[in-house]
Amino acid sequence: MELLVLWSVSESTEATNIGFMLTLLRHFRTSFILFLIGTGCLLAFNLSTPHVAANGSLNEPFAFIPLAWLFLGLSAVTFVANMVRTMLGIKRQHLDC
Repeated sequence: MELLVLWSVSESTEATNIGFMLTLLRHFRTSFILFLIGTGCLLAFNLSTPHVAANGSLNEPFAFIPLAWLFLGLSAVTFVANMVRTMLGIKRQHLDC
């Protein structure tokens, strides 16, 4: 009987954790997408193979580096803005009670 109770508590806790993660993803969707784009830019830069042209110049996609910084910075700004908005909403709910 105890095993059944522990299993049901564990299952409900896991469902609660999954629901919490989905709620976080819904609230911070924009910052998560910008973070993935910035990480993708860094990954694209690291996976690209630089080569030397016939005239001796280096051909490498350096544009991915500032793009990655731009998207990661925008991700951080939107995350902080959403966090402040969420905290103010929680505070407002507690003051209304």
